[in-house]
Amino acid sequence: MDAQWIADRATLRALAQAHPDWGPKELAEAVGRCLSWAKKWLKRLSLAPADDQVVLHSRSRAHHTPYRKVPQAVVQRILEIREEPPENLHRTPGRHPPSSITCAVTRHLPGWAQHCPGRAAPSGGSCAASAVSSMPRLVVVARWSWPSQ
Repeated sequence: MDAQWIADRATLRALAQAHPDWGPKELAEAVGRCLSWAKKWLKRLSLAPADDQVVLHSRSRAHHTPYRKVPQAVVQRILEIREEPPENLHRTPGRHPPSSITCAVTRHLPGWAQHCPGRAAPSGGSCAASAVSSMPRLVVVARWSWPSQ
C-alpha cells in the first residue's frame, strides 16, 4: 500500500511539473485522489527540491517530543498512599476520581506541581482544580509500576 501511495505522489509531482496551468482539482482527478489530498501533497512537494525522493514518503505520526516525566518522589508517595490509605478515607484510593491521592500528595509534597509544566501549583495544600487535572497521568504511571495489579 505504501508503494502505491509513493507512486501516486510521484505521479502528482510529475503532472504538476508537466502541466503548471492545472489547478489542484484537475491534478487530483488525474491522479484519482481527493482534492484535500492533492492540496496537502502539492504544498509538501512545492517546499522540497524537484528531484527529492524523500518528500514522497509519509511523515511519521509518532510523538516527536518526549512525554513529561513524573518525579519519582510523587510516584513513591502515590504508592505509599495506596498501601496505607489515610484513616478518614473509606474507599480504595487511586480509583476514579483521584482527588484523595491528589490531596495527600499535595499535602506531603507541596512543590510537586512545579514539575508539571503548564500547570499551576496548588495553593495552601488544598485540592485545586489544576492539581486534580494533572493527577490522572500520575495515577496511571503508578498503576503501571504496581506489582500486584
